[in-house]
Amino acid sequence: MESRILTVSLVFISLIIVSSFAFAAPPGQGLTIDVNINVPYNDINYISNNRNTIVTIDFNYHDTNLATGFNVTGYSLDANIYFSTTSGADQNVIVTNQSLITGTDSNRSNWGAPDVNRYVWKWDTSKYTILDGNYFIDVNVFNNHWKNDQNTYGWDSNSSGKSFMIDRTNPTASISSSSTSTDNKYTFAYSGTDATAGVKKYWISVDNSNWTDVNTTTSYTFTNESYPATRTYYVKSQDYADNNSTVASVTVSFSTPPKTGYDPVCGDDICNGSETSATCPKDCSSVCGDGSCTRSENKNTCPRDCGSTAVCGNGFCEEGENPGLCREDCLPQGQIIKQIILSREKEGKPTSQQIRDILTAAGASPNAIEKASAAVRKTNSKRKVEVVKETSQGSQDIFYTNITVNVTNTAGQILRDIKVVESIPKSIASSASKISAIGTYSFRVLVDDPIIEFTVPQLQQGQSVDLTYTVNAQATDSAINQFGLPIAFSAADEQPQVTCADISCIDNNPCTTDSCSGGQCSFTPLADTSSCGFGKECRGGQCVQAAASVPGQSNASNKGNADPTLLVILVVLVVIVAGYVYYNKKK
Repeated sequence: MESRILTVSLVFISLIIVSSFAFAAPPGQGLTIDVNINVPYNDINYISNNRNTIVTIDFNYHDTNLATGFNVTGYSLDANIYFSTTSGADQNVIVTNQSLITGTDSNRSNWGAPDVNRYVWKWDTSKYTILDGNYFIDVNVFNNHWKNDQNTYGWDSNSSGKSFMIDRTNPTASISSSSTSTDNKYTFAYSGTDATAGVKKYWISVDNSNWTDVNTTTSYTFTNESYPATRTYYVKSQDYADNNSTVASVTVSFSTPPKTGYDPVCGDDICNGSETSATCPKDCSSVCGDGSCTRSENKNTCPRDCGSTAVCGNGFCEEGENPGLCREDCLPQGQIIKQIILSREKEGKPTSQQIRDILTAAGASPNAIEKASAAVRKTNSKRKVEVVKETSQGSQDIFYTNITVNVTNTAGQILRDIKVVESIPKSIASSASKISAIGTYSFRVLVDDPIIEFTVPQLQQGQSVDLTYTVNAQATDSAINQFGLPIAFSAADEQPQVTCADISCIDNNPCTTDSCSGGQCSFTPLADTSSCGFGKECRGGQCVQAAASVPGQSNASNKGNADPTLLVILVVLVVIVAGYVYYNKKK
């Protein structure tokens, strides 16, 4: 009888072993995916009506059921694809239950590789009503094999590490400058807005001429305009998604300066017409030097008009005398008085056309011109022009012009080998021989016409430098207005800075929160028991099998489902005990 008990025990122990194999997960139940997106203009990742609207969703998936030669009869492997404003949110459906192993759809690529399979979905965004904004792609891949066996099935999700922006709304452009002018120059002022991508640049035109790229400047001064005349100025803005605003325009009437009054009437408190402080001191303010001692003028405030007790030439600079009235007494031998008689400043960036014209004249290649045009945006330049008058005893007055170009690094990084190109109007200097450098930095002559070039070895972020030269001539106001803006650009190749946009911090671990700051990745573990897939939970930052998890149910509801292996063991123990009791009763 003991042998019979032993035999029964062995039979049931064998059943336990067989059951364990039957309910254990076979090798290769893991399922992993890696998601990438490829949109046009990868440097920017903008999609609009003016760009290719196709987003290529390219993901690789690894299912070891397939890798081990698993029989796919009755087996499904599907994908859900979403687009979301937050990575991993699964907000908006692109396609659901898309089979990855059956069908003949044209989206499949490289099907048949047993280990790593590639799937490509061409998503045409133009067929969707999508609000402007920044989006990520989320992909969920799952199979049904283990679900059929009342356990769990392979499941994984992933999101694109790179986002893209949809901007289908045109920017705006508006004009704030006046529609009238009484001068021969006109400052065209404008602005623009774009809520999503932002304004990239402005284009301006006059009287329907060719459009000129003025970069991000919001004003442009036109000089030497004729009057009376009427001209129409146009502007449009362009955002980073290549959307263009509607064209804004203003028609400007140029007229001669208005009259300040009618026929002059002395005593009406209006100094107009031919009235002067000499002819009508009641209406006109006194002007020292007009030959009339009027109003507040006296021999002390204006000895030129009112007379002075001082005697010019007596060797004493007395009250009422100055270097202008009496050089002999008020300007000792050898002393030089310098006076700035004209000063003008200008700030901004040159237009693309100005850059092309100047660098072409300097002999630059088209490739060099293109690089310089792109690099100009990383600097800011301003120029000060000062006309100086030197007065000395016994000598004729001397006039010359000092020009200072200030260049500031606005790139947010170190710039090296900065070239600063100046094209000097011939009305100021007829040739380069008339120009001399002042201070630390010298220049080289590119063209004797003249065009010169300074070189600054390096500028730190936010650092400025002054480059000064002088012209042996007296510049006039009209000649100064002929100056274009300085061309300042870094000629050295940039060293790329690693930013969060350049790297992917996706570690394919559903139990960590992946983030990036300053080009560095960080991975923060989720709280224990957090769900990381069907029938799985997070423990110590790792995704592990949860107790008796069923897809589509919470962990709380799964706790009521007994593990099949434990049930078999329990049944076996009950049978053994029952057999033992039965045997003793028969005995």
